[in-house]
Amino acid sequence: MKNKNSNWSRMLTNCIVVFMSVLIGLSVCELILRFENGTFWLEKPMFYKDINGRNYGFWEESEAEIAKILSMDKSIVLVGDSFVAGQGCVESNGNLSGHLKKLIKNPEVGVVNLGVGNTNPAHYFEILNAFDIGQGSDVLILFYDNDIVIDDRFFADSCQLIHGQARHNKIYVPSFCENLKVESEENLKRLSFTQTINHRLNDFHIWWIFKNSLYNVPITREFFNRTRNLSGWLDVNREETKWFMSMIPIMKSKLEGRGARVIFGYYPNTNNIHVDDPRHQTWMSFNQEIKRRYNVDILDPYPFLVKNATKRTMVRSVVDKHPSCEAHGIIAKFYLKYLKEEKGR
Repeated sequence: MKNKNSNWSRMLTNCIVVFMSVLIGLSVCELILRFENGTFWLEKPMFYKDINGRNYGFWEESEAEIAKILSMDKSIVLVGDSFVAGQGCVESNGNLSGHLKKLIKNPEVGVVNLGVGNTNPAHYFEILNAFDIGQGSDVLILFYDNDIVIDDRFFADSCQLIHGQARHNKIYVPSFCENLKVESEENLKRLSFTQTINHRLNDFHIWWIFKNSLYNVPITREFFNRTRNLSGWLDVNREETKWFMSMIPIMKSKLEGRGARVIFGYYPNTNNIHVDDPRHQTWMSFNQEIKRRYNVDILDPYPFLVKNATKRTMVRSVVDKHPSCEAHGIIAKFYLKYLKEEKGR
C-alpha cells in the first residue's frame, strides 16, 4: 500500500513538473513575442469621438485639427480599418498618412487619417457622415480582405448600424440581420464554443503563431475566417457580399453630393508578396464585378507593390501581419501617383 501511494505521489510530482515547465516555456515565448511586436509600448489612438453612441479612436491630434485640415482648399482623407490607421507606425510618420505627408511636401495640402481598427464599411459610412468633408477633399476609401465579412465579435453592432443606414438609403440588409435583436447578449449567443475560445485566447501572441501554423495545413485552412473572406469576394449572391456592394454607390453618391471626389481602392496583404498571388486574382474578379454593376473603379496597388517590394514579406512583426512602415510607404507612392495623374488630366 505504501509503495502504491509512493508511485501516485511520484506521478503527481512529475505531472506538476511537466506542467510548470511547459507553462514557464510558453510564458517566456509569449514575453519574447510581445517584445518583438512592441506590444508593451504600442501606440494608442490620440483621441476618441462618440459617433451615434459608438466610440471611435482616431490617429490625429484632435478633432479640431481634423476640422482645420478639412477646411483647407485641398485635402486628402483616408478611410478604412487598421491597415489605414497604421498603428505601430504613427509616431514615426511611417503609416500611410505619414508617408503621404512626407511625399507631398506641400503645406497647402492636408492629409487626414480617419482609419479605425475593427471597423467595416458600415462604420466607414458613420465616420464619413460625422466630419465636414466637402469641396476640395479627395476621399480615399480603402477596403481590406475582411471588409466582406461581418466579424462575429461585432455582429449585432454591425447589423444595428446597417438597419439604421438602410432606413434612409438603398442599402441591402442581409437576411441574417433582419430579425436580430441587437442586445449584447444576442451577440454572445451567436458565438460557437470554438469561436468563444478563440476570442479569449487572441490576447496571447503565441496563440496567433499556433493559428498561423494551422492555417498553413490544407486540411484545417477551410475553418479560418481568412478563407471565408476570400470566398466572399467571389460569391456575389452571398448576403454579406450583396450588402457590401450596395454600400459602394451610396458612399460615392453621398460624398460627391457634398463636393468631394471619391476614390476607392484596397489595401493588399503585405505578407507573401508574389506574382500570381491567388488573393490578388480574387480581388481582380470582384473589382471587375463592381465596374460592371456600378461603373466604379477600385484601384489595384498590388502589381506596384510586387514591383517595389524589398522583401517577400513586409509586415510589422512575426505575430502582427499588418503592413510594415516600409510597406506603407510603397502603398502611399502608388495612391499619390494616381492622385497626381488624375489632377493632370
